[in-house]
Amino acid sequence: MKRLLKYIAMSILILIMFYAVVFIDITPDVNSNQTTYYGNPTTTLQEFNAHLSNSTENIFWFVHVTDVHIGAYSVIADNRQNFRDFFENVNHINPSFIVDTGDLTNGIIPLPTVQDVEQWRDRYNILAAAGMINTSYYYDLVGNHDGYNDSLTFSYYMNWSVQKQLQYTWNRTFSFGNYTFIALNSAADSGAQWPGGTSGDLNQAELDWFEQQLNATTNSSNLTIVFTHHPERDVGHNTTSITEKSYLELLEAYNVSAHIFGHGHENIERNQGGTICIETDSLGMSFIEPGYRIFAVDNEGISCKFQPLNTWPAVLITCPIDRGLTMQAFDIPNDSKAVPIRALVFDENAPTSIEYKIDDGTWTPMNLVSGKPDLWNASFDASVLTDTDHKITVRARSSSGTATDSITIRVGSNDKPEIVNGPLPDFIRTVNCDDWVLNLSMYEWDRFDRGTQLNWSVSNGINNSLCSVEITDILNNLVLFTPVRDAIGTVDVTFTLNNSRGEETLQIITISLVDRMNPNSFQLYLALIIVIGVAAGVLINFLLMRRSRELPSIPKK
Repeated sequence: MKRLLKYIAMSILILIMFYAVVFIDITPDVNSNQTTYYGNPTTTLQEFNAHLSNSTENIFWFVHVTDVHIGAYSVIADNRQNFRDFFENVNHINPSFIVDTGDLTNGIIPLPTVQDVEQWRDRYNILAAAGMINTSYYYDLVGNHDGYNDSLTFSYYMNWSVQKQLQYTWNRTFSFGNYTFIALNSAADSGAQWPGGTSGDLNQAELDWFEQQLNATTNSSNLTIVFTHHPERDVGHNTTSITEKSYLELLEAYNVSAHIFGHGHENIERNQGGTICIETDSLGMSFIEPGYRIFAVDNEGISCKFQPLNTWPAVLITCPIDRGLTMQAFDIPNDSKAVPIRALVFDENAPTSIEYKIDDGTWTPMNLVSGKPDLWNASFDASVLTDTDHKITVRARSSSGTATDSITIRVGSNDKPEIVNGPLPDFIRTVNCDDWVLNLSMYEWDRFDRGTQLNWSVSNGINNSLCSVEITDILNNLVLFTPVRDAIGTVDVTFTLNNSRGEETLQIITISLVDRMNPNSFQLYLALIIVIGVAAGVLINFLLMRRSRELPSIPKK
């Protein structure tokens, strides 16, 4: 019994250490997702179709799920049960379709990870039981986990997925327009194992195919939305064979409205030029809360909301569209007396009240749209609001609970340049860390100027005894941070963005150099502790077994 308890305790310890290593491995260093940027920044001002409209007919919605990881042994979540629960949730949402962007199964570990037919069969059976073996409703893509040990042919995906295609397109056509959706295989097809096979890669043939699809649909589609497993900054550096365009340049050249993906097990929303880039957290192995994302297209405006699994009500404001999400958002004319507000509300129980408020104003009831059991609307008077940003909140109540959704709108127009994708990041780095670079291209926007007409400057509060900050590449907006050796402390730095009309916007960021172990060192030391701990456990077990064999037996009396 003591030996059994010893093995159980050792197994738990090893499992905890293993998950700590995995967590650190997939979790970026402080701000690293914003300090390294791959590809050429987009600069073209796109022609946006999104517009303010009273029409309640021009709307549809779909659901995005990702990183289900069927077969992963997890102390965080039961991925198989989450997958089943997800389909129960979807029954209350009734989307136009579902997109599953990869890491469909996990593969067998420990490393190297290999495919397991039982995991694929298990996933297929769950899909079949939910009625999802439907190629015009359930769109699944390949992820890096789906290709480990099989990425030359992706034979498991080709045999067991719903779509059985590595790259494909589909359309949705309504009375109000035609919409194109493109699925790309961003998983590396080199046969590489973990960790080399973790990163994404769109090769030249895949990019050529992508451009052909864009060429074929650019004039016939209201919106084009692209799905991959990997983010737009992790699809390699290849270009097309004819036009020599990178992936980011293709998004720009063909006015792609949104790029939707998974892989990072996070919820991230950012703008890349005129394209919204949106990551959804993992359903099967989330470190915060498993869930999925609801997308809506309302009069060509895109809205979305991450929805935790088995949580109701689900509320999504679809009009106006959120300035915090997309630079495609339209301003609200300051003379508008009746600006429409629309929201989708989904629930397993009937809602008891749906209300909205502007800023900190009073709650006002919304009305159910006739013939659309999930859509609610109302209107507000923008002429009584100041010409600035305002917050709209919609609240839904039912016997399931209470939920809200909030968006930012602008009343009037603003000609100043804008810092987008959230504020510029503050930085926390360890003493004697390496230099780092911030690419400001992702943070600049102006309604009239291209990126080449916008200029950044750094001023005020730069403490060269702690860290020097210098714009080293004005054309590409690269800022170099160089910490002083052995320096510890905090300093504020002011970044100013200017447009060609002499207007400016500024923001202050904080740089902190602290005396603590960085994640890379921690991961190395933790790995050494695991190796030493396992070796010690094996040795102790061996000695105990040897000792038990050497002990003389005591004769029975």
